[in-house]
Amino acid sequence: MIKFYLSVFLFFFGTVAEITYSDWIKYVYHLYSHQKNTILNRVDIKDKNIFLSEEENKKITLIHNVQSFGKKLYQLKTSHSFRYFVKLNRDVLGWNLTAAYPLKWEAVEFHFPVAGTFSYLGFFDNDLKNKWIEKFNIKGYDVYESEIGAYSTLGYFSDPLFSTYLKFSDYGLISTVLHEMSHEKLYFKNDTFFSESLSSFIEEVAAERYLQQNKIKFNRISMNLYNQEFSAFRKAFELVKKKLTLLYQSQIDEKQKLTHKNRILMDYKKTLINQNEKFRVCKIPDQILRSKEINNAVLIQFDRYNPPKEEESNFSLLLKESNNDINIWFEKLSKLDTCSNEQRKSFVEGSIVYKKLLSLCL
Repeated sequence: MIKFYLSVFLFFFGTVAEITYSDWIKYVYHLYSHQKNTILNRVDIKDKNIFLSEEENKKITLIHNVQSFGKKLYQLKTSHSFRYFVKLNRDVLGWNLTAAYPLKWEAVEFHFPVAGTFSYLGFFDNDLKNKWIEKFNIKGYDVYESEIGAYSTLGYFSDPLFSTYLKFSDYGLISTVLHEMSHEKLYFKNDTFFSESLSSFIEEVAAERYLQQNKIKFNRISMNLYNQEFSAFRKAFELVKKKLTLLYQSQIDEKQKLTHKNRILMDYKKTLINQNEKFRVCKIPDQILRSKEINNAVLIQFDRYNPPKEEESNFSLLLKESNNDINIWFEKLSKLDTCSNEQRKSFVEGSIVYKKLLSLCL
């Protein structure tokens, strides 16, 4: 699920020179307005004057139960989330915008004082979001927009329960809450890819433990099938990622690179269509196919939130080495804070094991 680290500071620096100072001020002011309205319109979650359906109240109870479980699981003394309820007048919480360089496997980064660096921007105004998409398109960037399911401010604010959350499935709520809480446990400032990858991995482990502890029935066969299909998706994804990376690093001219890039992406689209027809549970190919076009930004976004999770992946191996203790796992990962973003990325991608990487970073 997608997260956005809010900032209400009026002065900051963007990495994209083409975006004007005025554009940045408007963008930050819209974040400030969202946070201000959130605080002004929130009500205590225990307030009996909140008129919700029986089903919605069940979901609120589920969220609180998962939060209590997550605090114990992650050994968090407190959690600042879901103390308040905010009803929105829209069906979508917001949108994330990823912009990527057309001939690099690299997202554009945005720098905020205090909050740090992020490889996407969050929007809570559809018109403003569309204006920024137009600006990036004019400058030739690859662009992808996706809906914000939830976000965490990591304790900067008391993150509320938005009314849009109540449309999630029970499992969607469980995994979302545990994902966001994992950010409270460990977040690498200025490293969006690694932070989101580790939370996307551990949310599923934590969600399964919640289901088991609470004796909630879940379809084990369906989960196994999903994992098999996901592994097949990642295998094809890694292949196209490797092809594009090698292409971008080659010495041929940009026009030739663009031609080869389009050919690679057309072939990959055929692969996704084939997977989509065969896959019964994993819907990631369908999600990618529903984007306006398949480009670097689309693929980078899905790479960020869908890390390898098979038994031989580095996250899985490290959890086994931690005796399946999630907090030992977090503690070991926290020692990678001295590593560079690229070094941590190599760990996620499986090109270097934990002990070797740790020895390089010390």
